[in-house]
Formats: sequence, C-alpha cells, structure tokens
Amino acid sequence: MCINKNNSIYNIINNIKNFWIEKNNFINIMQYDSEVGAGTFHPLIFFNSIKLNPLKYIYIQKSRRPQDSKFSITKLYNHIQLQVIIYPSYNNIQELYINSLDKIGINKNNYDIKFLDDNWKNPTLLAWGVGNEVQINGIEITQITNFMYIGGIKCNGKISEITYGIERISSILQNSDINNLVWDYSNNNVIYYKDIFLENFNNYDMYNSNNNINCNNILNINRIIENEIEFLLNMKNPLVFVAYDYLLKIINNFNILDSRLYFSNFYKKIYISKIQNILKKIVKKYLKNNEK
Repeated sequence: MCINKNNSIYNIINNIKNFWIEKNNFINIMQYDSEVGAGTFHPLIFFNSIKLNPLKYIYIQKSRRPQDSKFSITKLYNHIQLQVIIYPSYNNIQELYINSLDKIGINKNNYDIKFLDDNWKNPTLLAWGVGNEVQINGIEITQITNFMYIGGIKCNGKISEITYGIERISSILQNSDINNLVWDYSNNNVIYYKDIFLENFNNYDMYNSNNNINCNNILNINRIIENEIEFLLNMKNPLVFVAYDYLLKIINNFNILDSRLYFSNFYKKIYISKIQNILKKIVKKYLKNNEK
C-alpha cells in the first residue's frame, strides 16, 4: 500500500500538534498512564480546571471504551484522542480548528466540513458542556466542547476542549478501513495500525464481551478500592491525586460491567451516584488543601 507519508497516523498527530505548539504556544504534555474513557479525565486537566487555572495544553490520550469493544472504524475498545484544552477560551476557536485541519490537508475545497450542535456530558466526571460535533463527509471526527461544569464546579463555558478522533481522521485521509491504516514507515517498510494494536484489542474485546467472567469479582475489587480512597481522603494531609487515580479504576470497572449489561437502569443510576459522591469528596478535599 502506498500513501502520502504525511498522511500516516504518526505524521497526522505531529502536524496537528505542531500547529498548536508552534503557532499558538501550547504546551505538549504526556498522556495519563491510567485507564480513562476520555482525555478530559487527565488529572492535570481535571484539577487545573476546577481551580480555573490558565490552560494551554495539547496531548495524546489513549481512551478505553469497553462498550465499544469491536475492531472497526466506528467501534474501538481503545482509541486515540488528540486533546486541546484552553482556558480562558478563544473567541475564534472554530477558525483555529479549521486552520489545524488545513495543516493535515483537510479544507473546505476538498471536503464537506460541518459543525453540528452537539452538547457533551460525562456523569461520572460531573461534567457537561455545550459545543459542536464536527463531521467530514458525514463522519464524526471531532468534538468541540465549552465546559459549563467539571467536577461539579461551574466554569461558565470558559474552558474549551477540542477532541480529535485520530483513527477516523486517518481513515478519511488514507481512504482506508481500520485494518489497513498506516501508522508510519520504517526503512521504507509499512507499519500498520493493526500491527501495533490488533492483538491487544482482540484480547480486550473478548474480555469485555465474555458473559462467563465473574462480575462479582469486579464489584469486589471496586469495594476494596472505595475503602482505600476513604483512607486516603481521611489522612491528615489527604492524598487527593492518589484517590483520584483509584477512582478512575472504579470508573473503568463500572464501564466494563456496563458493557456486559450487568446493571438494571435503576441500579446503574445508583452506582453512578456513588461514583459522583466519591468525586465530590475528592474535589472538596483538593479545594480545601489549596486554601492553605
């Protein structure tokens, strides 16, 4: 397979990053090394957002979606998000976004680009916002969100997030399905996306769809983690970052159980409420720590 080397996934990521870093002075940070369902969960982003600290960050985040355990362009258990976080936000955020697409060869002359009203929410993160879904030729590739709340803290839409769906953008530019996406080239040899991720994805697809696995074990793990979080938050100097890290594991386990349709609608609401209450405690302890 021969494609424009600029359209490899590796180069698409770097070209978008360079646009924000070189033209707009954004800081390139490392992805978070724990299980998250979206880049918004990154602790640097979460804790700085609830304090309304200035934010100009860009980063790659591998995001896990047990509910989407299927190796296809629209359903991926583990997919790549490229996140741009801005506070205070810019008035010309859509214009900047369009310019970033131009850097990877996507423009209005060659593609049908649409901004559709689409609000975003994540109940477990006590976060929601207003914004747009961006489609190219009818395929969703990006979510742009102006946060109204995060961690239950009001932020009045002044924090903006751009989430690029890298696999979908790459599929459009390479005119390829997920199985044949080119990750990069090495000594003129093609390295495919599936060469790096397929075996891992298949393992987790089997795990997340296996109804014979004991869900009670996962619930018991969460109970143990809940006790540890309680201990961490009740320390003389509460370890809120460690507690938050553990909470993300609870959320991931909840998503695994949800992917197996373990919860009734009623019990699911109760479990989400439990997660929200833990998050509120973490936020409260964090803000109190920062008053000192």
